[in-house]
Amino acid sequence: MKNVCILLQKKINIGDSGAASVLHVFSINGYEFDEIRVLPQNEENRVRETLAELKKISNIILLLADKTALPIAKRYIAEDFPTESMQGSFGNAGMYTDKKCTLLLLSADKKETCEEYVKNACIPYLQQVS
Repeated sequence: MKNVCILLQKKINIGDSGAASVLHVFSINGYEFDEIRVLPQNEENRVRETLAELKKISNIILLLADKTALPIAKRYIAEDFPTESMQGSFGNAGMYTDKKCTLLLLSADKKETCEEYVKNACIPYLQQVS
């Protein structure tokens, strides 16, 4: 099992994603990501197929999207991670689990806010479920 980060973006541009700082917070807390995938946020079928594939082989899926795209991302994950599996949320961000795989939906638009959410909510939650 592995940990995977998916960046949903309008245009493929990793430099603007804020992902590096978020991944760093996970890393210093003992959660490394084995793979990073970048997907266009407007390709719903591709995103859904990728999520379904990764859910079978991953412990953690970190889905990072622009704040404005979080509602779209929630729609994409609804099939594999229904709202009943949501464990906590902050705005449109959320933590979902089905006992085998945990999905963390976050926006790194506001770097400091996202880093705090990761430190104060995501890390304790992952420690609790692992």
